[in-house]
Amino acid sequence: MAKIFPSLDEIKNGRVKAQAGELYLLEALGKGLDDTYEIYFQPLLNGDFPDIVVFRKNRGVYIIEVKDWNLECYEYKIEEKNGKPIETMYVREEQARIRIPMNQVREYRDNIKDIYSVKLYEKILFYRLKSALEQENTPNPNFIINTAVYFHKSSENQIKSCFGNLDKTNSPNKYVKLFGYDSINLLIKNIKNKSEVNLGGNFDEVFDEIAELLRPSLDYIDQRAKVSNDKLSVEQLQLSKYSQGMKKKIRGKAGSGKSLILANLAINAMKSLEQNNNYKRVLILHYNITLRNRLRDMISRQYGQSFGDKIWITHFNDFISKALNFHDIEPFVIRTKKTKILPSERNIENKEIIEIDSMDFNKYMKSAIKDLYDCKIDELFKQDVILIDEGQDFKKEWFALLRDKFLNKNGSFVVFADEKQNIYETDYGEERLPNTGISGRWNELKKTYRSNYNLMKFALEFQKYFLENKYQLDYEEHKEINENRLDPDYYGQVYIEDDIKNISIQSVVNRILNLRDEIHINDIAVLGSKVNALQHIDYKVRKECRFKTNTVFANLETMQEIDKNMTKRIKEAQDKGYLDNNRITEKFFFDVRMMNAFKAKRHEIDMRTLERFYKNHSAFLSAIDDEIARIKKFAFQANSGKVKISTIHSFKGWESYATILLIGEKMNPELIYTGITRAKEILYILSGNEEFNNFIKQFNRNENKIIF
Repeated sequence: MAKIFPSLDEIKNGRVKAQAGELYLLEALGKGLDDTYEIYFQPLLNGDFPDIVVFRKNRGVYIIEVKDWNLECYEYKIEEKNGKPIETMYVREEQARIRIPMNQVREYRDNIKDIYSVKLYEKILFYRLKSALEQENTPNPNFIINTAVYFHKSSENQIKSCFGNLDKTNSPNKYVKLFGYDSINLLIKNIKNKSEVNLGGNFDEVFDEIAELLRPSLDYIDQRAKVSNDKLSVEQLQLSKYSQGMKKKIRGKAGSGKSLILANLAINAMKSLEQNNNYKRVLILHYNITLRNRLRDMISRQYGQSFGDKIWITHFNDFISKALNFHDIEPFVIRTKKTKILPSERNIENKEIIEIDSMDFNKYMKSAIKDLYDCKIDELFKQDVILIDEGQDFKKEWFALLRDKFLNKNGSFVVFADEKQNIYETDYGEERLPNTGISGRWNELKKTYRSNYNLMKFALEFQKYFLENKYQLDYEEHKEINENRLDPDYYGQVYIEDDIKNISIQSVVNRILNLRDEIHINDIAVLGSKVNALQHIDYKVRKECRFKTNTVFANLETMQEIDKNMTKRIKEAQDKGYLDNNRITEKFFFDVRMMNAFKAKRHEIDMRTLERFYKNHSAFLSAIDDEIARIKKFAFQANSGKVKISTIHSFKGWESYATILLIGEKMNPELIYTGITRAKEILYILSGNEEFNNFIKQFNRNENKIIF
């Protein structure tokens, strides 16, 4: 019998009740599969809650969406638009549009494959870079995860009547298997067939990583038993209230609870839209890619259950890209080509590696904004609620575009910001605050909810020294001293090594080792501004300290292996006479002419990839490097059980119990301030910045430790 997590008894008695179809299928799978299978009910995957996931180590993963639907009450349509299949589904009597369950389960698969599991993504990347011949003799990692939808109140005949021969269409959903109440045995047989082949030790890391994602943490088990204990103050509770048409701007210092307010405001807005039978979602925008997971986790914790696609969280560049694609606008291509999609679907990227275009980002965005202003925005892309986190990163024209083109009439628009974290040095004008276009005064959060008074005092002194003439400063909060905690370290610790011309990797590693004696590695973050330096620190921490790391960039070995592999394949192609003077030769086309069309095309794509690498080696590797970094930013998690190593830019919005901050000579004050305020209790600074070193001379020190 298969192992079920949580147990059937816990599922039956838990706060999140299983639907009849889910419970029936769990019992059937438990009996029909042996003990080499693990079955997970609604595991939390970075805010996703797939209904059922079947896992078999080194064999495969099978995701099942369960619907207690009688399909005679639903209507499904598939139409061609600009050569692309557009699918819609409705409740017949109400003609209310609903989300297609195949899209839902496919999104879970794609999120694991392309976002949450970095190891699987790297396997897929290396598979893409293999020759066509090598691919034929290598297991395709794209097929590790399979998907199905189980309709508990519908038969096979009803499924066929509703969806037709979906597997013979051009729909991306043709690979999703559909089963009814009379075909559960076929579903179990399909699971066994898909997990029959042992992929071997080469996939150990992939399955270990997926297992870590699926297996519930103690925190999550506790959350399923009761709603989160995160409490809001009277002020925070007031700002979390939702009303239709509200326009607000909220500013606050680090630790003031901006993200907590945003999470609760999003939940309240979602509930209001549901009560009004409004299909629209709450849109949350941010600039930093890594923030998506933090916001999803925070909302899931506050809500206590899945919010599905009712809240759409994405970074601004991705939103603009989706809007351009949906409306058939292509002003410029910067790095990747993307397909046109419905807004309720995820962005499917063309996985073929292409060269980087040197188009300036600002020019790209200026053109995109102009084209979107000239375009009639489809109602599907209009929003009733837009919430913006880290609003200090947004420009005046970005706010205007969102309000003018994407916000429905009488829609709600709320911005959260801390202008002192203006790391991109946006010009705010005379007001010295982000120009949101929202009239009236800012709502200010003046209280911090962290216990680290010493760290907040240090941050305030930094503001006075560097930022007083640029922004409105935070007022000094006088905390009451806890008489039972006379230990000054209770209020935060700040250590500084200054006058370091070249910050050595070993000095960073030593700090990590010292901290490891006191706290778990999960509570340590290393932040800096230079990716190359952080890559070498990451390598040393993994190889010499034997600590696992969580990073936002490709590791050194991955890029070296790709470079080595591609160089080897270039030589092989040259030896065969297929590449000469940066061009594919006629001999190659002559040799592949006898192959069938599919195989010939695969070999040509393979050779075109080599040709691009040969023509511009550095640009090709840079594109791969950027792609891996993008995926790792999407997958970034604070509570991964690993040492976090990140750029300050990517860590903005996050926090860590202990932070090791590397301050280089050319870092702007806003970037340094952002790094300082990421620390919750312990801040260790290694500085090679002359101006910062002058600033810290005002503090009393005991060796490296600042005395408050």
